[in-house]
Amino acid sequence: MYTIESMKTHRWGNNPNFKPKTISPQELSVVLNNNKGKYLWCECLSQHHLENNVTKLYFDRDVKRKDKQYNENEIQNDYKMCKEKLKSAFGECDWAVCQRHGYNKEKEIYCISWHFVCLDLFIDYTKIPILMIQKGLDNIFDNAVYKSTEQMWQLPWCCKTVKDQRVLTPINYKKDISCHFLQEIQNQNNNNTIIIEEHKRKKLKTSNTQINNVYLFKNKNVKLLQKMLKNTANDESSLWYKSLKQDNGDETHFYKTQNCRVCYVSPNEIHKSNNFVLNIRNNQVYYKCMSKECVGLMPKLLGVIEIQSIVPKINESSYFNQDDLIMYRQEINALLSDPKNTIKIKQITLSSNQRIIEYFNKYYSGEDTNDVKWEFEIWKKSKQVKE
Repeated sequence: MYTIESMKTHRWGNNPNFKPKTISPQELSVVLNNNKGKYLWCECLSQHHLENNVTKLYFDRDVKRKDKQYNENEIQNDYKMCKEKLKSAFGECDWAVCQRHGYNKEKEIYCISWHFVCLDLFIDYTKIPILMIQKGLDNIFDNAVYKSTEQMWQLPWCCKTVKDQRVLTPINYKKDISCHFLQEIQNQNNNNTIIIEEHKRKKLKTSNTQINNVYLFKNKNVKLLQKMLKNTANDESSLWYKSLKQDNGDETHFYKTQNCRVCYVSPNEIHKSNNFVLNIRNNQVYYKCMSKECVGLMPKLLGVIEIQSIVPKINESSYFNQDDLIMYRQEINALLSDPKNTIKIKQITLSSNQRIIEYFNKYYSGEDTNDVKWEFEIWKKSKQVKE
């Protein structure tokens, strides 16, 4: 195993000649068990020395607040939630778990802190952020602990820094703490190693603005997110550039900071080049800042997207009789006057007027309600149909 004596010491990034210390898992276990709370040791993960970057699958969770400490009930509820999320994502797996809850004197905040290390699954650790998005875990666990060049992972029975003296304490596998070591991968094979497929995309010969406008036309959520950023986060400059959609319908939208932006997660922070993502979970939108100052913080709720009922399209080549036309006009007027209306209109196979159905379908395609309503009123007056 490769270890390093402090999270603050030399790293690969600023000293290419630096070599971490090597030690066997058995030797390290003995040293840590005999010196609880004494060392600041951590594992050193890096593409420079790990074979294929493969480690145990692992996750880090930190919940923070300034006003008061967390009670035992809050801690246990958080632990239960994490275990349920992990079970839903990976099935029945065995996890080595450590905690370092309490008051962080260095940052002056109260914390719930968990380390989850899977004993049954292995992965190229630099791909875990992608896996988190695919499994819908990116708003639960931190994604800042997977750097390919110089990632540090705190060891059990150690403190993190000189000022932050919270000891990372195992809550299971206390007798064999090597279960908590990420680089201990003797049981790893092709059958228990997660492979992340990354599909290469062809580069588009269009500007970001053109890509943005094309996607705005295809996905109405992007337009809603733009309005939410403007109205809630006071951000009109950041540029959307891609998104990922999961099988369960959740979406992750990626934004680039243009010039500078005031961070929504940490309002006092101004970022000049760091990007952020908006995660849509069910109908809730979470703002996750990717800057080095905020990346370790949990996502912040930005807003809620109103869910409209899905109404089937009607064949626009058919024609309705007068009675059907009046019935549909009443239904559409009710929907246009109240966007939150959840009236479900059954698909009709009788003939109808093509124009009213065009507006009906246009409304439910996500286009601007006011434009549709105005066009419909003009159409209604031109036909002068009596109810």
